[in-house]
Amino acid sequence: MEKKVKPWLLPVVFSILLIIYRIYLLLRYCSQYLDGDQALMWYGTAVFGHLKFPEPCFFGQAYGSMIESLIAVPLYWIRVPFQFALPAATIFLSIVPFFYLSYKAYRKGNIKISLLILLCYIAMSWQWDILTSVPRALIGGLRNVLPAAGGFICGILLQKLVKAFYLKKCGLCITP
Repeated sequence: MEKKVKPWLLPVVFSILLIIYRIYLLLRYCSQYLDGDQALMWYGTAVFGHLKFPEPCFFGQAYGSMIESLIAVPLYWIRVPFQFALPAATIFLSIVPFFYLSYKAYRKGNIKISLLILLCYIAMSWQWDILTSVPRALIGGLRNVLPAAGGFICGILLQKLVKAFYLKKCGLCITP
């Protein structure tokens, strides 16, 4: 008698393995090393934790949004040390898009696509894993890049549309 594998089992197992790997990375690397950006973000977490929200770029990071600090505030409130809270928030921000897309594919019945999305995450190099685990205001920068990229693409499409409209008008005027 054959036993059927539950269709939800593989995505759940992959997700659990990914979370375990990221916790290992958090404990072995992210909590061990510190640089200036991280110390500044620790301070930002403490300030946000006291419900004080200074103007943007107050902390001297004109390139970052301090979103990792803001997401780490609930962990700060339950007394998780900064060296764990901030990387955990960064890991959360970097892993959520993959889990979300995988979940959406699974809900549509595309289990293979769901697994492929999780496998893409697993296939990333260890350098990428570290880069998306260390708080440096890089993850929050996506919110600035995506609208700009969308605007750029819309501008190109609009330019092509205007050019096509102009050529059509010229063509109608020239032809008898």
